[in-house]
Amino acid sequence: MRKIFIKSFFFLFILLVASCDSNSPSVELKNNKVYLHNFRYVTGIEGPSSVTTNADEFDELIWDEFRNKTGAYDLVYIYTKKDKYGEESNSEVFFGKINLSELNKYQSLEDFKRNDGFFKIIER
Repeated sequence: MRKIFIKSFFFLFILLVASCDSNSPSVELKNNKVYLHNFRYVTGIEGPSSVTTNADEFDELIWDEFRNKTGAYDLVYIYTKKDKYGEESNSEVFFGKINLSELNKYQSLEDFKRNDGFFKIIER
């Protein structure tokens, strides 16, 4: 019985580790900056003026993580790039300041998303 439990636990652990997606979007507040990880912004795939993003996911993450926080923070996008030799390094792109006090004026996540989400609370 114990061997079955150990094997089951090991199998579930492997499934859990394998299901973790390192490319999933995330946000973090560190050193007075809000970092966006794995933000996707692609232009022109569906048409010449089309834009594809995962901004809805970031709206939810920002709402969940920073609701009831106040202040303005630098909003920074972190991405990994490869040089011509295949070496990877992280780079940062400054989006502007994000005003978390403005976030708290919205009554619900749906209201926040309906009004352009986190793009609307970026001060350029």
